[in-house]
Amino acid sequence: MTASDGRTFTDIEDFVDAVRDARIMLVVTSPGVFWARLAQLTLPHLHLLAVSESLPRAAYIALSPEQVCVGFPLQVDSSSVWCGVRLQRGHIVFHSRAEHFHQRTNGPAEWGLISMDPQRLAATGLALTGQELVAPPSGRILDRLAAILRVCFDYMRPPCVSSTNTRSSFWTPMSSEVCSMIC
Repeated sequence: MTASDGRTFTDIEDFVDAVRDARIMLVVTSPGVFWARLAQLTLPHLHLLAVSESLPRAAYIALSPEQVCVGFPLQVDSSSVWCGVRLQRGHIVFHSRAEHFHQRTNGPAEWGLISMDPQRLAATGLALTGQELVAPPSGRILDRLAAILRVCFDYMRPPCVSSTNTRSSFWTPMSSEVCSMIC
């Protein structure tokens, strides 16, 4: 099933209830009018969301054990703090299954989350690299997004730019290199 949804919330409870794949307890930590924009896209084996929040806040988040999740800041100067670590643009938090954690923002924030079925993630890793890709036993920050994107873009150049860029030459080296950066 494919579905998309985009809404703006001014009520905190309505906002946290609308976020799939997580239970969230959220407290705004600064005076002002809170609003949050939530965009969600659900594909057959993948769920994507993007959030923009107007005020600093603290949250306790419990992720679903049914999904593997990665989170990341979307803005250049991130104000997000995950488990005491300030996230930078390019950081990816690879969460453990059913992870519970604290997340704080020190100002307006934009962040994203991607979730998928653990069996689908393992099968995708196996198909691309010959190795199953699984969630870590505890959440961790991957700070190599720029390197991963550079590898992806290098292999996705049009054929006129790189004569060796065929489908088979794309998937095997690119996926192996990306998985080695993540694992």
